[in-house]
Amino acid sequence: MVEIDFVSIVVPVALTIAFSIIVMGAKKLGKTSEGTLSGTIKLEHVSSELGELEKRIDKSFDKLENLIITKEKEQRSSLERVWERLDILTRGHELNTYRIDSIERKNGGDKSAI
Repeated sequence: MVEIDFVSIVVPVALTIAFSIIVMGAKKLGKTSEGTLSGTIKLEHVSSELGELEKRIDKSFDKLENLIITKEKEQRSSLERVWERLDILTRGHELNTYRIDSIERKNGGDKSAI
């Protein structure tokens, strides 16, 4: 009968399996680290674009705020002019009403004399 040495069969098979696992792990690890590196670069690019976008948004908000303030000042000055004109007209109306009333009192209430 032939003697079979299990060690001579098990050791080469175990070494082959271990070597295959190590090679596959190294390939996966290499791809993962490469993907991580490019992912980091892409994220840095995105974050730099976001910083520029934030600056542009801040500038736009500043312009919009200045525009609103300017428009509000113009509206207030316009409204003040309207109120001044209305006050002048009201005073003129009151003066004319007073004059008409005093003339009517002098004439004894006769409106045909006006």
